[in-house]
Amino acid sequence: MKPTVQTLWFALMLATLLGTGAGRQAQSVTDRETYNQGTAKLHEKDFTTAEMLLFSAVIGNDAHLQPAALYNLGLTRFALGAEALEKGPDTRSVSRRAVSASAHADAALQEGLTAIQQNEQAALIRAYLRGRGARRELKDAMKALQEALDVHDNVLSRWQRASGDFHSTVELRPDDADAAHNAEVVDRHIARLVDSIRQMQSMMQGMSQQMDGLKQMTECLRGMIPDTEGSPGPGEEDEDWPEGPEPGMEEAKGREGGDRPISPEDAQRLLESFQLDRGRPLPMGFEEGAKPEDRKEGRNW
Repeated sequence: MKPTVQTLWFALMLATLLGTGAGRQAQSVTDRETYNQGTAKLHEKDFTTAEMLLFSAVIGNDAHLQPAALYNLGLTRFALGAEALEKGPDTRSVSRRAVSASAHADAALQEGLTAIQQNEQAALIRAYLRGRGARRELKDAMKALQEALDVHDNVLSRWQRASGDFHSTVELRPDDADAAHNAEVVDRHIARLVDSIRQMQSMMQGMSQQMDGLKQMTECLRGMIPDTEGSPGPGEEDEDWPEGPEPGMEEAKGREGGDRPISPEDAQRLLESFQLDRGRPLPMGFEEGAKPEDRKEGRNW
């Protein structure tokens, strides 16, 4: 008997369904292998490779595999952040350097005001050179502070993802006490990290204002210092000024048209515009070790 069209259609559908089922099973095995490879890399502390493999296992949509993959992915991402924080600039050292540079900038601004009020040539030169040195110190301190901020921003991004991984694990498996515990620990570290970032940003803003103030102050002082061979002309950057006054500078003749002194009242208003929210201490690092207090270092399938 020849098969009917209906029989052929049924056989074709059955083959298709069986083929689809085999495909899904093969995909599940592949996801599990990827997960186990990622977990092995986590134990080997090859966190970069572990993150890639575990993330691939998560998006494989194996419902039985996802909670464990998310859990280990959270551990991996937190470890990557902690590793970056450890390799980054020493926060304590950066803090001390920034506070010192800020204090020197304040002292230079105060000396500049006094020199402007006195309008005495030697004092103007000393204040100018000190202000220029304070600007260089402040610039270097701000660069170090920015490097620390960049590292902290990178760590924050990784830890926020780690927190999301642990919270997602709990959503998929509400009775997972380990994941809930780790989510809480990571969130506490994130809160402290955010405080550190905000404090550094505040310090950076204050130092930027000091930098602007010193620039205005040194330009004002330069305008009051008599011209001499080798001194910067109008519009030149202070960084072009020599490290110290040229021989005979204190006895040099004034510019054509005379000096350009300002009144004590104008000088006082100038200094008041430089008053900053300074002296804010930077974070001194984390007192707690940057590691979730997980009860398991990785889950094997």
